[in-house]
Amino acid sequence: MADSKVSSLVPATVLGAGDYLLLVQGGNSIKLDIQTLFGKIPVRPVVLEASETILSGVLATNLLTSKIRAITAGVAYTLAAGTHGMEKVIVCSVADVTTPSAVLTVSSPAGYSTITFNAVGDSVHLKNIDGLWYVVGTNSVVLA
Repeated sequence: MADSKVSSLVPATVLGAGDYLLLVQGGNSIKLDIQTLFGKIPVRPVVLEASETILSGVLATNLLTSKIRAITAGVAYTLAAGTHGMEKVIVCSVADVTTPSAVLTVSSPAGYSTITFNAVGDSVHLKNIDGLWYVVGTNSVVLA
């Protein structure tokens, strides 16, 4: 392996916090773990983030954006407890009935328990701080 060309190595498709990168620093080859690398970046890098569109049920905590649909009155969604640093943006992308409403119940909320979406464009931006989901931005949602 020591005589391998970097271009001939098998490409990684998944990265973990304990994985290492090769770094050449001052002419010396050293290793750098992913967690240290991303811990030194002052802002969260935006990579081509996947999103989900979900009709009802549990929203993914590992995706930044979830598009929900208010296709019947009182459709229910849930957001599980997260971990410190996670962010979540939820957007109502479809409202198919005269009086639509989609209710999101949040595990570990900070100062609220549900978020109601009543129209296309209703949205909320959540940030997880010390295990609690804080609301950092809204557009026309109802917090209760």
